[in-house]
Amino acid sequence: MTPAGDLDYTLRAWPNHHRALAALVKYSIREKSTHIRDLKWPVECYFDRAIRMNAKDAQVRSIYSAFLSHRGRNKEALEQLEVAANLEPDNATILYNLGLLYFKQKNYEKASHYAEKAYALDYPLPGLRNKLIQAGKWRGSASGRSGK
Repeated sequence: MTPAGDLDYTLRAWPNHHRALAALVKYSIREKSTHIRDLKWPVECYFDRAIRMNAKDAQVRSIYSAFLSHRGRNKEALEQLEVAANLEPDNATILYNLGLLYFKQKNYEKASHYAEKAYALDYPLPGLRNKLIQAGKWRGSASGRSGK
C-alpha cells in the first residue's frame, strides 16, 4: 500500500487537514502526477472539497497555491494566495509567498509591497529581499524591516 491510501482516508474524513494536504502536494510532486493510484479523486478535488468545507481557511488556500504554482498555474496560484492574504492579513508566510509569486511575474512593485509587510511581521528568510535587492527593486532597509 502507498501513502496515498492513508492520505485519501484522512482527507475524506477531515478535508481541511493541513498536514495531509501538504503531504498530498509533496506526494503528487514526487509521483509527477495529479491522478495517483490509491486516491479516490485527482489531487485538485481534495482542495475543492477543503475549500467548500471552509472557504475561510487561509492555510488550505496557501497550500493549494503551492500546488498550483508547482504545476505552472501561477495566475490561479496568485488568486488563491490573494484570498489567503485577505483572510489572514498578518500572516507573514502568506505575505512572503505572495511577494515571491509577484516577483516571479516581474511585478516588482507588488513584490516589494508584500515583502515589506512580511518583514515588518518579522518573517525570517531573506530570499525575497535578496531577490528584490539584486533586481534593484528593494525599497526597505537592508535588515528587511520597513519603518522599524
